[in-house]
Amino acid sequence: MKEISFLLNIFALFLISTHSTLVKCRDIEDIISNPYGTKTHGPNKSLDELREQMINLHYSNNLTYFNNITYETYNISKQEGRSARFMKREIGIDFNSQLINGRFYRLENPLEHFSILEPANGCNNGTTLTRQTAEQRKCIIATNAGFFNTKTGNCLGNVISDGRIIQKSGTHNANFGITKDGRFVIGYIDISQIAEFDQLVGGVIWLVRNGLSYVNISETLEDMSTQETGPTFVTVRAGRVALGHDVDGRIMILVMDGTSSYKKGPNLHEMAQLMIDLGAVNAINLDGGGSSTAIENGSLVNYVSDSCPGSDIENSISRCERRVTTITCIYDILEKNDRETNWKSLTIIFGSISAVMLIVTILMSIAFILLRRKYQSHCRR
Repeated sequence: MKEISFLLNIFALFLISTHSTLVKCRDIEDIISNPYGTKTHGPNKSLDELREQMINLHYSNNLTYFNNITYETYNISKQEGRSARFMKREIGIDFNSQLINGRFYRLENPLEHFSILEPANGCNNGTTLTRQTAEQRKCIIATNAGFFNTKTGNCLGNVISDGRIIQKSGTHNANFGITKDGRFVIGYIDISQIAEFDQLVGGVIWLVRNGLSYVNISETLEDMSTQETGPTFVTVRAGRVALGHDVDGRIMILVMDGTSSYKKGPNLHEMAQLMIDLGAVNAINLDGGGSSTAIENGSLVNYVSDSCPGSDIENSISRCERRVTTITCIYDILEKNDRETNWKSLTIIFGSISAVMLIVTILMSIAFILLRRKYQSHCRR
């Protein structure tokens, strides 16, 4: 058995080394809609190295008013209520002489009403539609969230859902998280502190920091040259999704439409400015392009840019929702509490049934003993 295990390990190493040396040709549509290709994202540097580079960039760009730390924290809104209180707004913006539509959502009471969800089959077991994952929590509003490998379906970056650590990454790309003590944390985090989070998702490019665009700095920090499209990821026009918060501690989500093949949609500089105009204090960029998806009460409400299976994206007018991994979810706690109530009711019911059955069993046992004694007494006569 040891010999077989050794041979299997050697074969696995051979496959990995062979795969890592392959260079795959990609057409322009694949590059634009999937800028990270099959590679994982993020710089190969320690957090200390990233912090030192960040400080140098701040001083060289006269941005010394930023704290010399790799992340920002902010108190979350303490508004309560069993129902999610949110505002939604349709946006129409002229980008590059083309009208682009978008959806903006602001959640007033994020505590107990916002989650990062993974697909039902797990974060690294294939992809699924945003609307399908949203059914798990009966999401009122749902969007796609973190980046993923479109070839394998594996999640990229940090992922924590409702306090459960699904995946932690050693890379230092931008993160958006909610801690267990009710604070937003945005930026580059220490992996050793990941257990402090209740919700966490990794993105690419820190869009807004302390109310100002942070795109140029984060593009350098996040080492975009490690990606297949390099620095063009920031400037390409495509669908975009941003996640952030405002000065009142409310969650902000912005989904902007785009058509990659026709170069429609905002670039990340424009996306950052949009979030600032909408009131963002801090925000990060989530997966975009063909992944950009907005779902309201189970229905697709934005214009997705992926062609439907079997159609030609250049000639077909049909578009279909892309299968993704993680999603953002805004939901009422009614469903959750109802499930807990139902479970408690079932527990009480089954507990009652068990108690009744136990009593019946005891009574039958007593009756059996009495009958047996009566029978034995009768036999002695």
